[in-house]
Amino acid sequence: MNPFVLFGLILVTVVAVSAYRAIKTRSVMKQYARANGWAFKNIDNRQAIPGPPFSSLRPGVCQDVVSGTLQGQNFVAFEYEPPEKNGDQHRRAAVVVVKLPRFLPNLEVAPEGALARAMPHLNQTDAVVQLESSEFNDVFRVSSSIPKFGSDIVTPLLMQYLLGAPKIYWRIWGDSLLGWTLGRVSPSETLKILSVLVQVQRQIPGFIWDMYGSTASAALTPTGNGAAATPSAGVAPPAGWYVDPSDAQQARWWDGVSWTPRVAAIRPR
Repeated sequence: MNPFVLFGLILVTVVAVSAYRAIKTRSVMKQYARANGWAFKNIDNRQAIPGPPFSSLRPGVCQDVVSGTLQGQNFVAFEYEPPEKNGDQHRRAAVVVVKLPRFLPNLEVAPEGALARAMPHLNQTDAVVQLESSEFNDVFRVSSSIPKFGSDIVTPLLMQYLLGAPKIYWRIWGDSLLGWTLGRVSPSETLKILSVLVQVQRQIPGFIWDMYGSTASAALTPTGNGAAATPSAGVAPPAGWYVDPSDAQQARWWDGVSWTPRVAAIRPR
Protein backbone atom coordinates (compact mmCIF):
# COMPACT_ATOMS: atom_id res chain seq x y z
CA MET A 1 0.00 0.00 0.00
CA ASN A 2 1.17 3.51 -0.80
CA PRO A 3 2.70 4.97 2.41
CA PHE A 4 0.85 8.27 1.91
CA VAL A 5 -2.45 6.41 1.65
CA LEU A 6 -1.60 4.43 4.79
CA PHE A 7 -0.72 7.62 6.67
CA GLY A 8 -4.02 9.16 5.57
CA LEU A 9 -5.99 6.16 6.79
CA ILE A 10 -4.22 6.25 10.16
CA LEU A 11 -4.90 9.98 10.51
CA VAL A 12 -8.58 9.55 9.69
CA THR A 13 -8.84 6.71 12.20
CA VAL A 14 -7.20 8.76 14.96
CA VAL A 15 -9.52 11.71 14.31
CA ALA A 16 -12.58 9.44 14.27
CA VAL A 17 -11.60 7.74 17.53
CA SER A 18 -10.95 11.10 19.19
CA ALA A 19 -14.32 12.43 18.03
CA TYR A 20 -16.08 9.29 19.29
CA ARG A 21 -14.44 9.63 22.72
CA ALA A 22 -15.42 13.30 22.92
CA ILE A 23 -19.04 12.49 22.08
CA LYS A 24 -19.10 9.64 24.59
CA THR A 25 -17.60 11.85 27.33
CA ARG A 26 -20.20 14.55 26.68
CA SER A 27 -23.04 12.05 26.81
CA VAL A 28 -21.81 10.49 30.06
CA MET A 29 -21.28 13.86 31.79
CA LYS A 30 -24.68 15.13 30.62
CA GLN A 31 -26.41 12.04 32.01
CA TYR A 32 -24.36 12.34 35.23
CA ALA A 33 -25.50 15.95 35.66
CA ARG A 34 -29.13 15.15 34.89
CA ALA A 35 -29.21 12.23 37.34
CA ASN A 36 -27.99 14.51 40.17
CA GLY A 37 -30.04 17.58 39.29
CA TRP A 38 -26.97 19.59 38.26
CA ALA A 39 -26.53 22.08 35.42
CA PHE A 40 -24.68 21.12 32.25
CA LYS A 41 -23.15 23.21 29.47
CA ASN A 42 -21.33 22.00 26.40
CA ILE A 43 -18.81 24.86 26.62
CA ASP A 44 -18.20 27.61 29.20
CA ASN A 45 -14.80 29.27 28.79
CA ARG A 46 -15.47 31.61 31.71
CA GLN A 47 -14.24 28.78 33.96
CA ALA A 48 -10.61 29.29 32.89
CA ILE A 49 -8.38 30.70 35.65
CA PRO A 50 -4.90 32.20 35.07
CA GLY A 51 -2.16 29.60 35.40
CA PRO A 52 -1.94 25.82 34.93
CA PRO A 53 -3.49 23.70 33.57
CA PHE A 54 -4.74 26.52 31.34
CA SER A 55 -2.57 27.68 28.45
CA SER A 56 -0.88 31.05 28.81
CA LEU A 57 -0.47 31.34 25.03
CA ARG A 58 -3.98 31.10 23.60
CA PRO A 59 -7.39 30.30 25.12
CA GLY A 60 -8.32 26.65 25.21
CA VAL A 61 -11.82 25.22 25.61
CA CYS A 62 -13.62 24.41 28.87
CA GLN A 63 -16.13 21.77 27.77
CA ASP A 64 -18.60 19.29 29.25
CA VAL A 65 -19.16 21.67 32.17
CA VAL A 66 -21.11 20.35 35.15
CA SER A 67 -22.01 22.62 38.09
CA GLY A 68 -23.87 21.71 41.25
CA THR A 69 -23.59 20.88 44.94
CA LEU A 70 -22.08 17.71 46.40
CA GLN A 71 -21.25 16.98 50.05
CA GLY A 72 -22.51 20.48 50.83
CA GLN A 73 -19.95 22.02 48.48
CA ASN A 74 -20.74 24.02 45.35
CA PHE A 75 -18.45 22.99 42.51
CA VAL A 76 -17.81 23.24 38.79
CA ALA A 77 -16.26 20.31 36.90
CA PHE A 78 -15.17 20.29 33.27
CA GLU A 79 -12.66 19.05 30.73
CA TYR A 80 -10.04 21.51 29.57
CA GLU A 81 -8.96 21.15 25.95
CA PRO A 82 -5.72 23.09 25.34
CA PRO A 83 -5.18 25.08 22.12
CA GLU A 84 -2.02 23.13 21.30
CA LYS A 85 -1.56 19.38 21.64
CA ASN A 86 2.25 19.13 21.44
CA GLY A 87 4.22 18.81 24.64
CA ASP A 88 3.37 17.85 28.23
CA GLN A 89 2.36 21.43 29.04
CA HIS A 90 -0.49 21.26 26.49
CA ARG A 91 -2.48 18.21 27.58
CA ARG A 92 -6.19 17.94 28.30
CA ALA A 93 -7.19 17.88 31.96
CA ALA A 94 -10.17 16.99 34.13
CA VAL A 95 -10.69 20.05 36.33
CA VAL A 96 -12.81 20.77 39.42
CA VAL A 97 -13.16 24.24 40.97
CA VAL A 98 -14.71 25.16 44.31
CA LYS A 99 -15.05 28.67 45.73
CA LEU A 100 -13.45 29.78 48.97
CA PRO A 101 -15.14 32.25 51.36
CA ARG A 102 -12.28 34.74 51.04
CA PHE A 103 -9.38 35.62 48.75
CA LEU A 104 -6.11 33.97 49.80
CA PRO A 105 -2.48 34.14 48.62
CA ASN A 106 -1.41 31.81 45.83
CA LEU A 107 -0.45 28.26 46.74
CA GLU A 108 0.40 25.22 44.61
CA VAL A 109 0.67 21.58 45.68
CA ALA A 110 1.76 19.02 43.08
CA PRO A 111 2.81 15.38 43.28
CA GLU A 112 6.48 15.10 42.38
CA GLY A 113 7.21 13.24 39.16
CA ALA A 114 5.54 13.38 35.78
CA LEU A 115 2.60 15.53 36.86
CA ALA A 116 4.82 18.17 38.47
CA ARG A 117 7.04 18.27 35.38
CA ALA A 118 4.05 18.53 33.07
CA MET A 119 2.62 21.46 35.04
CA PRO A 120 5.39 23.94 35.96
CA HIS A 121 5.11 26.62 38.63
CA LEU A 122 2.33 29.14 38.22
CA ASN A 123 4.91 31.82 38.91
CA GLN A 124 8.61 31.09 38.75
CA THR A 125 9.24 33.60 41.56
CA ASP A 126 7.13 31.61 44.03
CA ALA A 127 9.22 29.92 46.69
CA VAL A 128 9.28 26.16 47.12
CA VAL A 129 8.15 25.47 50.69
CA GLN A 130 10.07 22.81 52.61
CA LEU A 131 7.82 21.32 55.28
CA GLU A 132 8.77 19.43 58.41
CA SER A 133 7.94 16.03 56.94
CA SER A 134 10.72 14.73 54.68
CA GLU A 135 8.34 11.99 53.49
CA PHE A 136 5.85 14.62 52.33
CA ASN A 137 8.57 16.73 50.69
CA ASP A 138 9.66 13.67 48.71
CA VAL A 139 6.14 13.07 47.39
CA PHE A 140 4.82 16.61 46.90
CA ARG A 141 6.13 19.97 45.75
CA VAL A 142 4.61 22.94 47.59
CA SER A 143 5.18 26.51 46.41
CA SER A 144 3.66 29.82 47.42
CA SER A 145 4.07 33.55 46.97
CA ILE A 146 4.24 33.66 50.80
CA PRO A 147 6.18 30.65 52.15
CA LYS A 148 4.76 31.08 55.68
CA PHE A 149 1.27 30.85 54.22
CA GLY A 150 2.24 27.56 52.58
CA SER A 151 3.44 26.03 55.84
CA ASP A 152 0.39 27.36 57.71
CA ILE A 153 -2.03 25.80 55.20
CA VAL A 154 -0.30 22.44 54.78
CA THR A 155 -0.48 21.28 58.38
CA PRO A 156 0.79 17.90 59.65
CA LEU A 157 -2.83 16.66 59.60
CA LEU A 158 -3.29 17.74 55.97
CA MET A 159 0.06 16.19 55.02
CA GLN A 160 -1.04 12.89 56.54
CA TYR A 161 -4.29 13.03 54.58
CA LEU A 162 -2.65 13.93 51.26
CA LEU A 163 -0.10 11.12 51.55
CA GLY A 164 -2.94 8.60 51.61
CA ALA A 165 -5.33 10.38 49.26
CA PRO A 166 -5.53 10.14 45.45
CA LYS A 167 -2.69 12.15 43.93
CA ILE A 168 -3.95 15.25 42.17
CA TYR A 169 -2.55 18.66 41.40
CA TRP A 170 -4.28 21.48 43.32
CA ARG A 171 -3.79 25.15 43.93
CA ILE A 172 -5.37 28.25 45.43
CA TRP A 173 -5.89 31.24 43.17
CA GLY A 174 -7.75 34.19 44.69
CA ASP A 175 -11.02 32.78 46.01
CA SER A 176 -10.80 29.62 43.91
CA LEU A 177 -9.53 26.21 45.00
CA LEU A 178 -8.99 24.06 41.94
CA GLY A 179 -7.67 20.59 41.34
CA TRP A 180 -7.10 18.46 38.29
CA THR A 181 -5.67 15.33 36.77
CA LEU A 182 -4.41 14.85 33.23
CA GLY A 183 -6.86 13.15 30.87
CA ARG A 184 -10.57 13.25 30.13
CA VAL A 185 -13.21 14.29 32.62
CA SER A 186 -15.54 11.60 33.93
CA PRO A 187 -17.87 11.09 36.91
CA SER A 188 -15.21 9.06 38.72
CA GLU A 189 -12.47 11.67 38.12
CA THR A 190 -14.84 14.43 39.23
CA LEU A 191 -15.61 12.63 42.49
CA LYS A 192 -11.94 11.85 43.09
CA ILE A 193 -10.78 15.43 42.63
CA LEU A 194 -13.71 16.94 44.51
CA SER A 195 -13.20 14.63 47.51
CA VAL A 196 -9.63 15.87 47.87
CA LEU A 197 -10.60 19.54 47.50
CA VAL A 198 -13.37 19.21 50.10
CA GLN A 199 -10.95 17.74 52.62
CA VAL A 200 -8.33 20.41 51.86
CA GLN A 201 -10.85 23.19 52.46
CA ARG A 202 -12.18 21.59 55.64
CA GLN A 203 -8.67 21.34 57.05
CA ILE A 204 -7.72 24.98 56.47
CA PRO A 205 -7.06 26.34 59.99
CA GLY A 206 -9.53 28.99 61.14
CA PHE A 207 -6.87 31.64 61.74
CA ILE A 208 -5.92 31.53 58.03
CA TRP A 209 -9.04 33.45 57.04
CA ASP A 210 -8.29 36.29 59.48
CA MET A 211 -4.53 36.39 58.94
CA TYR A 212 -4.36 36.02 55.18
CA GLY A 213 -7.91 36.32 53.86
CA SER A 214 -9.40 39.37 52.22
CA THR A 215 -12.63 40.24 50.45
CA ALA A 216 -12.15 42.26 47.31
CA SER A 217 -15.36 44.14 48.04
CA ALA A 218 -14.13 45.29 51.46
CA ALA A 219 -12.19 48.26 50.11
CA LEU A 220 -11.57 49.95 46.80
CA THR A 221 -7.81 49.90 47.26
CA PRO A 222 -5.37 48.34 49.73
CA THR A 223 -5.28 51.66 51.61
CA GLY A 224 -9.02 51.43 52.12
CA ASN A 225 -9.49 55.17 51.67
CA GLY A 226 -9.94 55.48 47.92
CA ALA A 227 -6.34 56.59 47.33
CA ALA A 228 -4.06 54.82 44.91
CA ALA A 229 -2.07 52.14 46.72
CA THR A 230 1.55 53.03 46.06
CA PRO A 231 4.59 53.31 48.36
CA SER A 232 4.01 57.07 48.37
CA ALA A 233 0.48 56.69 49.73
CA GLY A 234 1.73 56.24 53.26
CA VAL A 235 2.19 53.01 55.22
CA ALA A 236 2.12 50.11 52.77
CA PRO A 237 -0.85 47.77 53.31
CA PRO A 238 -0.24 44.05 53.89
CA ALA A 239 0.00 41.64 50.98
CA GLY A 240 -3.38 40.45 49.78
CA TRP A 241 -6.11 40.51 47.13
CA TYR A 242 -7.77 43.88 46.54
CA VAL A 243 -9.96 45.46 43.90
CA ASP A 244 -7.79 46.28 40.91
CA PRO A 245 -7.45 50.10 40.73
CA SER A 246 -7.43 49.83 36.92
CA ASP A 247 -10.48 47.52 36.67
CA ALA A 248 -13.12 47.34 39.40
CA GLN A 249 -14.43 44.05 37.94
CA GLN A 250 -11.35 42.10 39.03
CA ALA A 251 -9.05 41.71 42.02
CA ARG A 252 -5.29 42.20 41.82
CA TRP A 253 -2.59 40.80 44.13
CA TRP A 254 -0.71 43.44 46.16
CA ASP A 255 2.62 41.96 47.37
CA GLY A 256 3.04 44.42 50.22
CA VAL A 257 5.13 46.80 48.12
CA SER A 258 3.51 47.11 44.70
CA TRP A 259 0.83 45.70 42.44
CA THR A 260 1.67 42.43 40.65
CA PRO A 261 0.43 40.99 37.32
CA ARG A 262 -1.76 38.48 39.15
CA VAL A 263 -5.49 39.08 38.78
CA ALA A 264 -8.66 37.13 39.55
CA ALA A 265 -12.30 37.73 38.64
CA ILE A 266 -14.55 39.12 41.36
CA ARG A 267 -17.65 36.97 41.67
CA PRO A 268 -20.99 38.72 42.30
CA ARG A 269 -21.99 38.96 45.94
